[in-house]
Amino acid sequence: MAALESDRLDHVTTNWDAATSTLLAHALPVLRVTESFPGGSVTLIWRNEPTPEQQMQANRLIRGVVPTHAW
Repeated sequence: MAALESDRLDHVTTNWDAATSTLLAHALPVLRVTESFPGGSVTLIWRNEPTPEQQMQANRLIRGVVPTHAW
C-alpha cells in the first residue's frame, strides 16, 4: 500500500502511540515510535528486522526517522 501525503506524520507529532498505529496500519513490523529527547530525532523500535523497503516506507511516513533496530 502506497503512503498518501495525508498519511504522513511529521516531526511535530507528539502522540507517538498514533505514529506507531499508523506504521502498524501500513503493515510495518514496528514495536514503538519514540523521540530521543524533546525536539530530538524520531526513533523506530522494530519488532523484527525490517526489509530495506519497509525502512524506506517508514521514512516516507515519518520524516526524520532514525532506524533503530531492536528485536
